[in-house]
Amino acid sequence: MRLLHVFAGPFPTVQGTQVLVGQTCELLSRFGHDVHLLCYAHATREPDVSFTIHRIADWPRFHRDRSGPSTRKVVLDLLLARQCAHLIGRLRPHIVHAHHYEALVAAWLANPLGKTPIVFHAHALMAPELPTYGPQRLRWPAAWLGAVMDTSLPRLAHAAVAVSPYVRDQIEKTGYRKDKLYLLRPPAEITSPPRHPPNPGHYIRAVYMGNLDKYQGLDHLLRGLAILDTNTRELLKVDVITDSDPSDFLAEVRSRGLEDLVEAHPHGDPQGALTRLWEAHIALVPRVLAGGAPIKLVNALAAGRPTMVHTTTDPGLVHNRDVWAVDMTQPQAVAAGLRVLTRDSALRSRLSVGAVSAAQRLFSEEKYINDLNRLYQIMRGR
Repeated sequence: MRLLHVFAGPFPTVQGTQVLVGQTCELLSRFGHDVHLLCYAHATREPDVSFTIHRIADWPRFHRDRSGPSTRKVVLDLLLARQCAHLIGRLRPHIVHAHHYEALVAAWLANPLGKTPIVFHAHALMAPELPTYGPQRLRWPAAWLGAVMDTSLPRLAHAAVAVSPYVRDQIEKTGYRKDKLYLLRPPAEITSPPRHPPNPGHYIRAVYMGNLDKYQGLDHLLRGLAILDTNTRELLKVDVITDSDPSDFLAEVRSRGLEDLVEAHPHGDPQGALTRLWEAHIALVPRVLAGGAPIKLVNALAAGRPTMVHTTTDPGLVHNRDVWAVDMTQPQAVAAGLRVLTRDSALRSRLSVGAVSAAQRLFSEEKYINDLNRLYQIMRGR
């Protein structure tokens, strides 16, 4: 089957959405499909993939990697739509698979009569996320606009894929047809950890790996760290591994007097970052914002790391078995969670086993690719 995936952003990068886009295309290519990906012109690293990448022209020049709206992106998305129309005409794909809303609009503009089925991949919801990109005074209008997008735009597609039960349920509540809405949790690559578990040494090391956008909830983590008791603080170090510019984040760290506790490190190559994750004693996923499936969480579970998450991250994850769940909006709860995870090695060992089990149960690579192939067959025979 010939497949055209469309993504309105740089590729490849280490951000979660791009990782999932690349994983999806790679798995489909290995399955035997002829996979093509259309994306923006720039990338933060050289691609090493088995599928074909098509890029729009590098004009207007836009090499920003962080998420969020931009007036320049409107022009880029129109160019994406034009290139998508060209590729539909040249490649004659059986399916166009649009990742997130901008790509969906571009795919619809390129294919307004719907002759080629469009599958929409809902990586996140805009009602909760859009307000995080602007000033406080615009939060309500941004939330309203995000809700309008969540309600109306999925209807441009012939079928929709949701990355989490919450995203699926919210799209369904808008009146989207249930028989055209599919839950596909992101696939976990179960990796081989080091031969020996992390050696505590003098410190217990906790790691956050991801971008520094506001929706990631790092402010909740910092508030919890700021009230950490002295004994736990002397045992703990927090490593933030990111491709984002850490200047603003580190200024916030200094303003809270946490520079002796929190360090930022460049992400670097994926294997090196994965090694840092393997070597950590605790993984941190402080995001409280609903409407997505953090790839950093999937990676942490697959690597067998004891992981602290927000209480409502995923209904399939069980507290004190798969993860350690706390109310990330409450600094006292964050501090208490860090205290128990830092001091209880037996708990960390149990959660390590539970993490891998949860990754295999909820984020199965085999289930992901099989379910996606079944959806494609349905759409092709519609």
